[in-house]
Amino acid sequence: CMLDRHQFGPWVVFGCTGLYTIYKGLSSNTATMLYGLSLSFFGGSFPVAIAVTEAFRVSGGDKVVACLTDINEDFQNLLKANAEDDKKDEDNDGNADVDQVDAKSLLSRKVRLFFVTVNPDRLMNAVGGLCQAFTGALAVAKLEFARTIALAVSISDNVQKPAALIITPVLARVLPVEYHKWIRPIVTTTCRLASMHIAWYIQRILSTIHSAMLGGLMVGRAFLRWLNDRKFMMVDPDRTMLDEALGWLIAFAGIYFQFSNNMRLPFPLNLILLPLSIIDYVLQWIITWQ
Repeated sequence: CMLDRHQFGPWVVFGCTGLYTIYKGLSSNTATMLYGLSLSFFGGSFPVAIAVTEAFRVSGGDKVVACLTDINEDFQNLLKANAEDDKKDEDNDGNADVDQVDAKSLLSRKVRLFFVTVNPDRLMNAVGGLCQAFTGALAVAKLEFARTIALAVSISDNVQKPAALIITPVLARVLPVEYHKWIRPIVTTTCRLASMHIAWYIQRILSTIHSAMLGGLMVGRAFLRWLNDRKFMMVDPDRTMLDEALGWLIAFAGIYFQFSNNMRLPFPLNLILLPLSIIDYVLQWIITWQ
């Protein structure tokens, strides 16, 4: 049966909390190897998301974590208060009050609960810190993908005029007269989407190769450190080529895997990681046209 509104939210929170707990329980080398494998086999699918994440980590990762921790604390307090509010039966009729009010009253009740429970100063500082970090990360991404952005803009500027000559008469016949003012924005947006797709497809080819090499070497070096820590093999990474050999082997496997899938995620990963794919596409649009 379908989960109702009282059941779905806690399951989402439980899932996210569980994944975070698993991550915190991993050793540094294990986490690095998993991240490197992800880069090697899926890095070309999320070029901007990975670049922004790296910018977050390098330029202010500790501050971002502190902001997220503050938001999570308020969120946990809000969840606890919401659970208690859902159980209230102030008229003592045996039914929860939230089940006896209309949607408008329920919304008003929950909004009031939010303002009463959340610490406004902490929340505003945390949100402000995240916005500042996000803006800085986007600026770094713009510099990193400057050539891709320039290519997308150049293609769009050069195809808009011939595209308008072809598309405008067709739309003028199809659309009612009162909608003709939307023809120019439709042509512009279509050209931008097409040019962005072409430019970022080329970038994904480059990102696939780069991320596979970077991830493979990360795995190789982390694996040697893991072997040394567990006393399975005492090897000086500066005096051996084992980490590079393993890294390049994983890199070639990752490149082959991604190119064989046309740099797309196979099923069911395409469904599981759909939110991340949407985020990456939105970030591509933002840094290209904003």
